[in-house]
Amino acid sequence: MTFNISPIQWKPLETRDSTICVVCIFDTHNAQPSVPPGDVFIHAGDLTPNGTAEELHAAVSWISSLPHPIKIVVVGNHDKILDAHFRTRELLDSSEINWKSSGIIYLEHTATQITIHERKMTVFGSPYTPEYGNWAFQYPPTTLLPERAHEIWAMIPRHTDILITHGPPFAYLDVAGTRHAGCRGLLERIWVVRPAFHVFGHIHAGRGRETLLWDAAQKRLECVSDNKGVSSRLLDRTWSIMEWAKRKGDARRTSFLVNACIQPGRRTDSLDDAEIVFL
Repeated sequence: MTFNISPIQWKPLETRDSTICVVCIFDTHNAQPSVPPGDVFIHAGDLTPNGTAEELHAAVSWISSLPHPIKIVVVGNHDKILDAHFRTRELLDSSEINWKSSGIIYLEHTATQITIHERKMTVFGSPYTPEYGNWAFQYPPTTLLPERAHEIWAMIPRHTDILITHGPPFAYLDVAGTRHAGCRGLLERIWVVRPAFHVFGHIHAGRGRETLLWDAAQKRLECVSDNKGVSSRLLDRTWSIMEWAKRKGDARRTSFLVNACIQPGRRTDSLDDAEIVFL
């Protein structure tokens, strides 16, 4: 198996001796694929397809067996048994997981600080996604109740270095069919927080990587993703590409986004590989 190597660098070259290798994988749905070695392993959601206790315990046992010194888990909408509100509503039994004894840092809309290679980083992880069907860890979409999304994502600390969310922000690696399925509320919050690295999954067809530069041209690119006339979108896109070309190479105000979903866009395809990033 080959692995998708993504040499993301936001630290100066002279600090490369302290580079952190982060292995990211999402949406395994009971699969237990080969995982390359690294300093940090991140799984952010949909460990299971049905959210049963048996499925969850198997997934935790697999992750616990991995050799990575730091293992971080954030669950997703399919991992229903871990959502207390969903369990109560659907009359599901609970499943106790001792994350600490499993050697796993579990984040459920919470933050932690990790230290590796003498570098400290604040990590925030959340399982929440906009409502779609009868699944766990969901909130009304911003088109219906924008204040709820803003309330949820306001919990992301301003000093977050690594942001892990099950779902994507609006307009970035979030296309499902012909529409953007990401959250506008999350997008607004990352404009405030500006994490160095944001990793997510959920939208299977959105797998990939993007670089955000926090300026007017980036905002313009996002506007192109809204509902506009075709001619207006083409003009905006042309203008934005010209602006992006002018600023290319300036990484002083940059965030790196990765959709690390391993599920293929089509059910007939094989699983994708883990994403590896170097921080």
